[in-house]
Amino acid sequence: MKTSYIFCLLTAVSLTGCASMAKLDTASGMPEVTLPGIAQADALDAVVKQCITRGLNIESQTNSTLVCSREAPIAMQLLAGGAGGSTQQMVQFVAYKEGNGTKLISNRVWEVAPTMFGGARNTTASVPAGTMGRSVQDILEHAKASLGLGSPPAAKGQ
Repeated sequence: MKTSYIFCLLTAVSLTGCASMAKLDTASGMPEVTLPGIAQADALDAVVKQCITRGLNIESQTNSTLVCSREAPIAMQLLAGGAGGSTQQMVQFVAYKEGNGTKLISNRVWEVAPTMFGGARNTTASVPAGTMGRSVQDILEHAKASLGLGSPPAAKGQ
């Protein structure tokens, strides 16, 4: 069920604009974690595992970036007025060296929807706060905990 909330605000962002969204309570205002003593490759591998656990697909991975995706819920596809085919929602994670470790940040989300003439419409935004931002932050916090750096956040409503 958590997976269905990871990208639920993407349509709201595209309709209202990201300027009206609050920021997360992190240094950058976006989902992020600092991983002292952890190499970039290990940090991204931990995020890959968390994305897969949540049913996300791995679209691409380099030494410093990771893109995960999932099919948008049917209600969002209907709201977006897609022209057949499935709408994909994607989130990008970036890893970079910071001190003796790695900083992971999720800096953008986007949606790729089919158009009536066989093309695709792309909608891009910064990761907003709210349910989506917290869900992406949760992926990063669980990745951090899986590397032995703290405890994962407690599950909500359990």
